[in-house]
Amino acid sequence: DALRHERSDAEAAAIYEKMIAARQGGAQPYIALAKLLEHRLHDVNKAANIARRGLLYLTDRPSLSPREQAQLDDLSEELKLKQSEINGYTLQIDKQTETINNQKKLIGDQEKYLQAANSELLEMRTQMQSIAVLRMSILEQIRDSIVDVMGDESKVSVGDNGNIILNEGVFFDLGSSSIKPESEAVLNELIDVFVKFLSNEENAKYVDSIVISGHTDITGTAETNRQ
Repeated sequence: DALRHERSDAEAAAIYEKMIAARQGGAQPYIALAKLLEHRLHDVNKAANIARRGLLYLTDRPSLSPREQAQLDDLSEELKLKQSEINGYTLQIDKQTETINNQKKLIGDQEKYLQAANSELLEMRTQMQSIAVLRMSILEQIRDSIVDVMGDESKVSVGDNGNIILNEGVFFDLGSSSIKPESEAVLNELIDVFVKFLSNEENAKYVDSIVISGHTDITGTAETNRQ
């Protein structure tokens, strides 16, 4: 203890090591060095190793004095404490290692999921872009076909919502859902256009249905106009 107070911990440890190598001081340098390593230098593994060497030193002696027996007991107890601490540290390290490995696996699984999701989104986006281009191409072909039949480009257009807008009036009598005779010619022209367009197998496979819709004027009640 006096040696540790007079010198730095590293210097004291070096002196104890020399005393052990020269087999000076009996078991005392082993005990002092083991305590110094544990409590001052915080090296439990090395402290346990020194305690084991001290035990071997004492057990190799043919007989022990009461003082040496006390030192043996002290070293044995010190070694048990060190081993218990090492076991505790090892358990903590094992648990932390397991936690880290689980987190790494979770991160790896998440990265794989994100990569798959990004690939799927990219594929969907590409498909949607292709469908949008194809749909617009079909609508433009239908519009051009209607223009060819009607002979007036101003009568038909493609709306922002992707619908074909017919600017040629299709009229009904007030309070009636029956088309007026003079408007039937317009619908007949549309029929010719769609029949011709759908007769092409390449065009037909992209068209599920054709919906023709219109709207009422503001005359009458909302309930009546919805009928």
